[in-house]
Amino acid sequence: MKKSIAFIALLVTFLASATATAQAYRPMLVDSVRWIVRYDEIDYFLPVKRWEYYALGDTLVEGKEYKRIYLRYLETNQSPPFEPTSPYILAALMREDTIARQVFGIPLQLDYLQTSCPEKEETLLYDFDLMIGDTVNHLCIVPDTDFCGETYIVSAGNGFFYGINTKYFEVEGGCTYGSFYEGLGSDYGLFEEMFTPVKSSAPWSVRLEYYCPTSDCPFVVGTTETAEPQVLVVYPNPASSWVAFDFTLPVHVNEAILQITDAQGRNVVSFTLKVKQGQQLWDIREVKKGTYFYNLKANGQSKNGKLIIN
Repeated sequence: MKKSIAFIALLVTFLASATATAQAYRPMLVDSVRWIVRYDEIDYFLPVKRWEYYALGDTLVEGKEYKRIYLRYLETNQSPPFEPTSPYILAALMREDTIARQVFGIPLQLDYLQTSCPEKEETLLYDFDLMIGDTVNHLCIVPDTDFCGETYIVSAGNGFFYGINTKYFEVEGGCTYGSFYEGLGSDYGLFEEMFTPVKSSAPWSVRLEYYCPTSDCPFVVGTTETAEPQVLVVYPNPASSWVAFDFTLPVHVNEAILQITDAQGRNVVSFTLKVKQGQQLWDIREVKKGTYFYNLKANGQSKNGKLIIN
C-alpha cells in the first residue's frame, strides 16, 4: 500500500512538473522589445550594416491581433550605443499563439537582407512546440529544402542567451546551423534566413547581435523616439465583396483623406477620416473587377498600395 501511495505521489509530482514546464512559454511579442541585427561582408571587409526591429502597438487583421514591427537602420560604428541612420518604417506584423507556441509574421514593406519570407502573406516564423528530430523546413526563415536539404532539431535545453534565461533549439542540416530561442527569435533575428555561409560561395553573414526586452535599451540612442505613427493595413487583398482599411493617424493630425483610383488614375471613391484610429469599410459588390490603387494622405504624409478586386 505504501509503495502504491509513493508511486501515486511520484506520478502527481511528475505531472505537476510537466504542466509547469508546459506553461512556462516565454512570449516574444511585447511592446518596446528590440532586436539589433548585424550584417557583415566577409570577403571584402566592407562596413558592417546594422538594423533594428522594434515592436510597438497592436492592430487587428481579420479578427486576429498582431504586434506592429518597425525597422530602421543604425550607424556602422563598432561599439554601442548606435545612432539611427534612417527613420522607422512599419516593416511587418507579427502575432503569437502562446498555446501552440508559434509565432507568425506578415512582412509589409521589408528593406533588409537575406530573407525568403513572402511579403503581405502570413507565414510561420517560429514553432517552439517542436522536438528533437523534427524538421524545421516549414519555417520561412529556414533556407529552401530543394536547395539545402532537410534541417533538423538536434538538441534542446535551457540556457542564458542575450540576457534572458530561456529555452532553445539547436538546428543542423541543409544550409543551416543555428538556434531558436523562446521569447527571442533566432541567432539571425526575426525574418532573416538561418544560413551559415561559406566564405568562398557566400560572402556575407547575418546574425542577431543585441536584444533588449524593454524600452530602456543601452545599445541604441533615442530609445524613446516614437515609431512612425501613420499606419494603414488593408485586407482582404484580393477582395470580392468588401475591403477594410485599418488606420492610425499621426498624433498631431486630426483629419485624413483615403482615396481609391482605378488603373487609369481616375478617382473611384474618397473617404474623409476624422478619428485618430479606426476602420473604414468599402463595399465593392458593385465595383468592376480589376486593379485599383489606394492612397492615405495626412499632413503631407501618404501611404499607398495596390488592391485587386476579383
